[in-house]
Amino acid sequence: MTRIKSWTSACSVPGRLAAALGITALLSLTGCPKLQGERANAALPDPHDTAEAAIAEYDTNADGTLSQEEYSKSPGLLVASKRMDADGNGQISQDEIVEYLEMYEEAGLTLKSMTVYVTMDGAPLEGATVTLVPDSIQGEGTKPATGVTDASGRCDPMAEGVGYPAVQIGVYRVTVSQKDGGTETIPAKYNAETELGVEVSSQASDELDQGITFELFSR
Repeated sequence: MTRIKSWTSACSVPGRLAAALGITALLSLTGCPKLQGERANAALPDPHDTAEAAIAEYDTNADGTLSQEEYSKSPGLLVASKRMDADGNGQISQDEIVEYLEMYEEAGLTLKSMTVYVTMDGAPLEGATVTLVPDSIQGEGTKPATGVTDASGRCDPMAEGVGYPAVQIGVYRVTVSQKDGGTETIPAKYNAETELGVEVSSQASDELDQGITFELFSR
């Protein structure tokens, strides 16, 4: 079983608080070239279009809602489901998806910095490539984000075209890969057939601002 934990990150100080404390420059020196919430030129996917795409992609029994079995096919949606399922009935309706994604727009953010830690069998995994792959329901506007873990198992993913560590708002499949001579050394359930997912949003800030840890196991 994969376990996900949270850890406090140096990047978790909100921008206004950092400015008030005069530590913006310090955060930059500690690997936080931008503060945790960012506005960018890229627009968020339309909530209605995204909700329609989610139903079309995952509603296999065509009843207009997503059951846990259906939305579990998207690791990112599975992570977000606990917040999307407003009435707590275990299913996600198209309206619930729209209402939830409209909160993305209300927050006014399109990018968010985050830190990922990866362990393998309890030890930090160095030199692994971590890729956040946007769920296809978000369209082509949301780009993948990638980072390579250091000796502590840490990386700060950077979205394509951004230029500094930050990830576009949305739901993602997460892959962890480490190859030796072209051969993958990490089990397929963490890459080609990944079970890992993450939601990057202001609603998930409590988790993201502490850092996300993926605990992998070789068997």
